[in-house]
Amino acid sequence: VTEEDRGSGDKRKTAELRFRTAEGANVGMKLNGIEYKGTKVHIKRPENFVKPDDGVDPSTKINLHEMSMAKLVGGSGEARMNQGPAPKLSIFNLPEVMTEQIV
Repeated sequence: VTEEDRGSGDKRKTAELRFRTAEGANVGMKLNGIEYKGTKVHIKRPENFVKPDDGVDPSTKINLHEMSMAKLVGGSGEARMNQGPAPKLSIFNLPEVMTEQIV
């Protein structure tokens, strides 16, 4: 979690989250726009995120009713290392009360 001081007492917190699976990151994207403690939280993909060939973000296609913990967290750490870099999201506009432990 990082904090940016924009002056006049306007401080904004940002966090970068890494997920074990692409499905986990897709579910995280579903939280974009939620309100937490009176602040709208913004979640976005990294700038280098490559969308599938159809150009549609995979989070729009995910069915939360079909999601399982195995899909969210994946297999063992060893299996995760063979799949390339961890999927990640950035969260902006976090309330001041949100610490790294909470995120």
